[in-house]
Amino acid sequence: MPHMINGIIGTVEVVQEIATLTWEAPLIQLHHGMAIIGVAEPETLRRARDYLALPDVREGFLYIRPELEGIFAELGRRLAFAYIETLYHGGTGVQTAAIYIPGHEPVFMAEPEFAEEVGHCSPINTAIRALGITADPGLDEFDTLGLSHIRSLGGLGLLEVDDDD
Repeated sequence: MPHMINGIIGTVEVVQEIATLTWEAPLIQLHHGMAIIGVAEPETLRRARDYLALPDVREGFLYIRPELEGIFAELGRRLAFAYIETLYHGGTGVQTAAIYIPGHEPVFMAEPEFAEEVGHCSPINTAIRALGITADPGLDEFDTLGLSHIRSLGGLGLLEVDDDD
């Protein structure tokens, strides 16, 4: 089963505020007081982008377009959060992250396409650390939050759990 996430991670309070201010996706609680909401189902974004001939996405990213960056930049002036994207299948794939911390310029990180290993310095692990989360012993930050069990946020932000782990 592919691993496809495109969403916003932050504290429960921050993610709830972002959900209220922008789009009303269901909030999914993670470990350590963090939460995630889906921005949109990636396939939906891809089809919309192709159909509407929307501007290109940010280099290295899968779905973030200039108009979405603008929304995130405005929110990031007062709220700390990360936007993440994953697209993995069969152990290889791509992940990206953008970090928004008030008082700082956004940081955009993209992993080389179809990386075989996800390391401690991967974009998403780095973004989670920037939000103040330290990995639990024997885990990386991604697994510490429980993100490895989420395969897709679905079109409505619905959680799909992989029970094969």
